[in-house]
Amino acid sequence: MEKCIERLQKPECASALFAGWEETVIWSCLQGIMGNIYGDCQKNPLSAAAILGDFCFLAGEPSRSLASYKPKESKQNFMIMVPQNEQWGQMIRECWGGKAKEVTRYAVKKEQNNFDKKKLHKMAVNLPDGYEIKPITQDLYEQCKEMEWSRDLVGQYKSFAEYESLGLGFAVIKDGKVAAGASSYSSYKGGIEIQI
Repeated sequence: MEKCIERLQKPECASALFAGWEETVIWSCLQGIMGNIYGDCQKNPLSAAAILGDFCFLAGEPSRSLASYKPKESKQNFMIMVPQNEQWGQMIRECWGGKAKEVTRYAVKKEQNNFDKKKLHKMAVNLPDGYEIKPITQDLYEQCKEMEWSRDLVGQYKSFAEYESLGLGFAVIKDGKVAAGASSYSSYKGGIEIQI
């Protein structure tokens, strides 16, 4: 039987389903800062999906309806679905069959003060001639959105004002064009997820 799926007006009601899952995209969604939590149409959902950009984290009781759900406002033609456990993994495979491609995704450390600032500084001062590092301003934000390869540097933010308020990023510029960048993919209370 197909279950009703809807965007949860109070995303925090699904927090118990994601308990212990140390993923910044989930935190962004649960905190109501970015992305959305979708669940079965109940006050206390049994299943939930945290969806932000390309990512969909599935938690709770495996649900065929949720594993095959794509929000109407989603512009992607693919989704990186992350199962909470093997039962969710099996449900994804059942729903998507040959369209599903299983890959290993490695987590990045999220602890504070474990970043090597000296190494970053050394790399920044040794850029090849003609390249420079600049903070992402409105002009660079718009430039990043125009090119497919750089869209994810700023694309999860609805506007430059939102990016400026919640995000942070730098671009490597060559001949006035963005050549590379490191920027926030998403934001949550106390941090950002980095896209390079």
